[in-house]
Formats: sequence, structure tokens, C-alpha cells
Amino acid sequence: MSSVRLSGIVVARDDEATIGATLDSLASVCDETVLVDCGSTDRTCSVAAARERVRLYHRPHNGDLADQLNFALDQALS
Repeated sequence: MSSVRLSGIVVARDDEATIGATLDSLASVCDETVLVDCGSTDRTCSVAAARERVRLYHRPHNGDLADQLNFALDQALS
């Protein structure tokens, strides 16, 4: 029997004030969190990078949230 792994997905930009609590909440139930940052200019990325089990990707936002979410999903499945 194979084990099931759970990945959380977050798309963020300039969410320094809330990203820590968001990632901590996901860490309590997920094996990993995939965070796609869309060009933050605050400390969002450094807060995320300091967390364990967070895979951080930088990807410019093209105006299509579904595209960002699909990218994150592809990373979670790899």
C-alpha cells in the first residue's frame, strides 16, 4: 500500500502580514506547501523561505490566477 501525501498550494504577492500564519496553518495538515510568489516587494519570500517543508517558486503574474494555480499544482505533483 502506498502512502498518501498532501500538498498545500499558495499563490502570494506582498502578503508579509499573513503568510507566516497561513504557512503555519498548512504545515499542521500538509506534508509540504508549494508557494508561488508573483513578485512580492515585501518580506513574503523571506518569511516563506524560513519555513520548513515550503517549496518557493518565483513566477511573474500574467493576470491569470488559474495559470498560477495550475503551475503550483504541477510543482506539487512532481
